[in-house]
Amino acid sequence: MDILEQLEKDHREVQAILDTLAEGDETGGKRGDLFTELKTKLTAHSRAEEKAVYDPLIETNGRPAREGYVAHDLADYLMTKLARTRNKSTKEWTAGIRNLRDIVTHHVEEEEGKIFAEIREQFDDGKRIEMCEKFNEVKKKFL
Repeated sequence: MDILEQLEKDHREVQAILDTLAEGDETGGKRGDLFTELKTKLTAHSRAEEKAVYDPLIETNGRPAREGYVAHDLADYLMTKLARTRNKSTKEWTAGIRNLRDIVTHHVEEEEGKIFAEIREQFDDGKRIEMCEKFNEVKKKFL
């Protein structure tokens, strides 16, 4: 699998969890479990993407990759804040999850447009497969 396919797969998985949390009517306990799953998956994805994708891109042309780091920092901050809230059924918590969803959705749209185009331009098929292998190796450390 090449890195672009892997990233798209992860993006869809995380987006589905975010949509469920933001629009669903789960109880606080179920939401808590689902949020824990989201936090684990999104953190693993972000750290792996930074090492396997952003760092090599920064060496070639860093602006979009540097913006990706900022988006990851924003998501990390909001997830940390949401994790501190004990009652995951409040309107405030739901508003926070919706904001996280908006940040992630915007980031994914930017990434799948600008960054994916840059990856295709800068790296051949073989390198994109290597990037995917590194991505999965780093990601496993966080799961």
